[in-house]
Amino acid sequence: SFNGVDVTSQLDQGIYTTPTITGNSELSVVFHLLSDDIKSISNSTTVKVNVSGNTVSVSGAKDSDAINVFNTNGMLVKAVRGNGQITLDESGLYIIKIGEDTFKVRM
Repeated sequence: SFNGVDVTSQLDQGIYTTPTITGNSELSVVFHLLSDDIKSISNSTTVKVNVSGNTVSVSGAKDSDAINVFNTNGMLVKAVRGNGQITLDESGLYIIKIGEDTFKVRM
């Protein structure tokens, strides 16, 4: 809502452009979780990622593969190599890059 008015119908491909703002205004955004599944953003058939609680388990990666975990701000929060488990401190959405493969996970 913008200044208490629902502007959902005014979204253009998910984007809302405010009118000229001449004073204090309030923009309220609500995000709805559509899915909490792990999504592979690549076509990997060997690398697997599983989430349990705040732990991400990786299998099928090469020992030399870098595993980089990024938060939604693009900040690198963990970096390890090979297979194993990664414990993350906060729940949320993460992008995990393993070699050439990329996964989106929600914890």
